[in-house]
Formats: sequence, structure tokens, C-alpha cells
Amino acid sequence: KFTVAGLFADYEAATVCPVTSQSELERLIRFAGLDGRVYKIWMERSAGIVTETFTDILGYDGFTTTETGPHAWKLRTYYAVTEDKTFPIAETYGMPEEYLVDLDGDGQEELVCNTASISGVRNVIVYQRRDDEIWQGAIDAEALPGFVNEGTGPSCWGEYDPEEDLFRIYYRMEGQDGYARTEARGMERLEFYPYT
Repeated sequence: KFTVAGLFADYEAATVCPVTSQSELERLIRFAGLDGRVYKIWMERSAGIVTETFTDILGYDGFTTTETGPHAWKLRTYYAVTEDKTFPIAETYGMPEEYLVDLDGDGQEELVCNTASISGVRNVIVYQRRDDEIWQGAIDAEALPGFVNEGTGPSCWGEYDPEEDLFRIYYRMEGQDGYARTEARGMERLEFYPYT
């Protein structure tokens, strides 16, 4: 069971109503509109879920839900809201760092997400809109020179550096102890597939 407190700039007091499912939460937020209002959601016996609206991410307006779990680990999902439906367009996790960057120079910004697994391994996910589809990109480890998948622990990981506008990629290389490191700009080391 969720309890939702909507914080409205034009009301003195918060409006509170019970919500029992994610679909009811989505309907409530959609009904309330997307005019910059921020919603805070608390789950019983948990650190909680916070929902915020956004404008023009991957060409959509919508909202995010951020669920905080043990050790401040977060799961954030981006939902687009159109006239006829609400649907997820991106997901990030760990201690999320997200950036809107035009990686391919086409005038449309991609959503670049630095993530971290529960065990602390960092990685990067890129979301891109292609017509009315969302595509998800990840480091194409198989295309890295000398890459070897050892099958134990992470064989490849990376992160986006917004100040340098580049990806740092660390990977296991045949015949080498530790990780090799390379840098990439734009989309050159990314492999994309439809996001579902």
C-alpha cells in the first residue's frame, strides 16, 4: 500500500490519498497533470519512493519514480506520459548519475546514465529515441581490442565523464593483469538494442 502526498504550489496543505498499485499511482499522477508539481510517495516499512515530473527527456514529458532500498541503493524509472498511455522509457540504478547529452550530433539529446550494481560495479547505459521507439545502449565489450570474458567478476565496465564528455571503459585484456583502459567519445563504443 502506498500513501501519496502531492505538494502543490497553489495549495497551503498537501493532498493525501491512498494508492494500492503502481497503475493507480500512474493514473493519479497523469490525472494531476505535469506542471512541475513534485510528488512524494512513501511505502509502508521501506525507505520510500519519490516521484518527480520532467519535461522533454527523449522528447517526452513524464515522471520518474525513485525507490530507495538498503544502503541508499536506488532504482529510478522514467515514465513518458502521452495523451493515451503511460509507459517506461528508461531505467537506472545504484547511485544514479544522469546526463542529457547529444552524443551523435543530431540535435536530439540522449539520456546517459552512470549506474552501479548492488556489489558496487559501475557501468553506463545510454537511452536514445528513434522515431517512436526507445533504444538502450551499452558498451560493446566484444569489439574492444584484445577483450576476454573471464567469466568471473566483471570483465568490462565503464562510466561517462560529463566534464570531459567521454566514456572511460575498463576491461579484461588477454595476457594482461588487471584492467585495460580506453576512452571513447560519442557512440563509437556503444551497441544499441530496443528497450522493452
